[in-house]
Amino acid sequence: MGTVRGRCLLLATSATAVVVLAFSVGARAQEVHAGQNSQSSSSQAEHLAAPHPLTAERSPEMEKLATMLVGNWEVVATREPSAARPKGLRNTGTNRIVLGPGGRSIVENFHTEGDTGPRSALGILWWDAKAQGYRTMFCDTVDPAGCSVYDGLGKWEGNDLIFEFKLDHDGIKINGKEMFMVTSPFSYTVRFFESRNGGPEDATWTVNNTKAE
Repeated sequence: MGTVRGRCLLLATSATAVVVLAFSVGARAQEVHAGQNSQSSSSQAEHLAAPHPLTAERSPEMEKLATMLVGNWEVVATREPSAARPKGLRNTGTNRIVLGPGGRSIVENFHTEGDTGPRSALGILWWDAKAQGYRTMFCDTVDPAGCSVYDGLGKWEGNDLIFEFKLDHDGIKINGKEMFMVTSPFSYTVRFFESRNGGPEDATWTVNNTKAE
């Protein structure tokens, strides 16, 4: 703001000088005015051409993540059958994923309805250069805390993105895994696995995302 204010003051002062010169030397004032306009235009052009710190290129890691996830998606989420739910569960909805400020994060708005009732979630994913992995947090209608920052990191294994995390839920220690897999140029799938209290790892949810037209 200081730069813009200073430039406006400079232009106003120059304009006053041109008027004074016009009364005294006539044609010479036009030359001075033209020279000042040329310098001002050149200065403005250089300012516009200079890179702005907030529009710096995003990291290769965020570029790769954005290529996989950014878009408007139709969602079908299914839970694996179990003894308690022999038919499994099914929800459908939408997921809109966009780049966050400066392209340094990804923000998703997730909405589904179905067998588990309505659910809305806001997720943020970003690259942690120090930890060399992706971080993630979610604010969710099914989260008693409102929002949770997951303690695990997401890392690429080939073309798949794998998140591993740990949770404590009602005294149960859960080791979770979330796997993102591209299934076509217009779709990707997320599979969830969990192990409870050191038991075997079981598949829980599969979320198929198809690009909306």
